[in-house]
Amino acid sequence: MSSARRSRNRVTPDGGAFDPDRGSSGELEKKQGVVLPHASFADRAANREHARGLDTDIEGLPGLTRARRDLERAFPRNTAAPIMNERKRRSLPAAIELRRSLSARQRNARSATKRTVEQSVPRAQHRAMSTLIGDPDNWKRTNDALSDVNGDAVRLDDDQRRHIQRVDRAIQRYERESGRGHLVYTVVSLPHAVIHPSELPETLSPGSVIAFDRFTGARHSIHELDAHSHPTDAVFEIQTTRGLYLGASDKGDDTSHLLPRGTRYRVVNSHIVPYERPGQSVGERLVVQLEDIDTD
Repeated sequence: MSSARRSRNRVTPDGGAFDPDRGSSGELEKKQGVVLPHASFADRAANREHARGLDTDIEGLPGLTRARRDLERAFPRNTAAPIMNERKRRSLPAAIELRRSLSARQRNARSATKRTVEQSVPRAQHRAMSTLIGDPDNWKRTNDALSDVNGDAVRLDDDQRRHIQRVDRAIQRYERESGRGHLVYTVVSLPHAVIHPSELPETLSPGSVIAFDRFTGARHSIHELDAHSHPTDAVFEIQTTRGLYLGASDKGDDTSHLLPRGTRYRVVNSHIVPYERPGQSVGERLVVQLEDIDTD
């Protein structure tokens, strides 16, 4: 493929900037990407940075309880426990490495933490979580509201803010108990069919930083996304310590995971990768690799 063609194909259809998180979607594991005018894309980024600055100021204010600081923050804190055992860290694999399904041992370990956390989750947090992930309309409505305010829950009405921050706290309970890394996958729709990584929008180029204002549903096993995606969709492969495991321990076709809102990721690379499909031949997907950059 010529360099001219590659450069031309990287330009989004209307000359704007591709935002993979802005579009409205009622599917947990699928992001509806949209093209925004460059000015709008830049304004949203500036608003997020302003809100992060205010969060830093709140953390420095004297006399506030931890609960009060969290209530006034635009974005939830990263509460992930340190990884004390390097074997529990998850790294982005090489392009040619086969993406295998999550092992039974890994499912059992994450499920054990989930069960421990469930015993301590207050009823209000459990109800907020259940209504978010169990009702596609509520998932869409809640995430659309977050998109409208660039992920800043402080700008929402009291009922929406209360509901969202209860989900935040439920996720944080798991993060504090986990002590392990995650490698998770979610689908993103693109503005045009892409058959080669060089044709991805500029905002998905290596080194770019992208923001997820919305809550993000994901899976630990890439083959589980086949039923939720079109062959021309891309898949985000995300390295992180964040989020809450929602999957099962006794079956391999439910490794669902909920990532928190208000997160940022750096694009590491993009590849056509092989992945395991139980009972079928090896599949291939276009994958964009992301690493979590919000470590504090």
